[in-house]
Amino acid sequence: MTFKDFANTDVGSAWIMSTDFDRACVDLFTRLERGEQITMQKAANMVRMPLPVFAETFLEYLRAEALYKRDLAEAAAAVKH
Repeated sequence: MTFKDFANTDVGSAWIMSTDFDRACVDLFTRLERGEQITMQKAANMVRMPLPVFAETFLEYLRAEALYKRDLAEAAAAVKH
């Protein structure tokens, strides 16, 4: 099951659109930023997603974050020249 599949279910769609989901994500990222060690299973449980769905989604987030940081670095380098 992919994130899209999960989001297209009644339960998944309702959860993702809820403020509880937002709070769970904020809590997860706050803990990670503080350096807390959290397993993928615990993180998936925190945001109430099946582990494979969460893992795929989190990896996509990390890829997007890396591309964003690369783009910022390239833009900063271009401004310096």
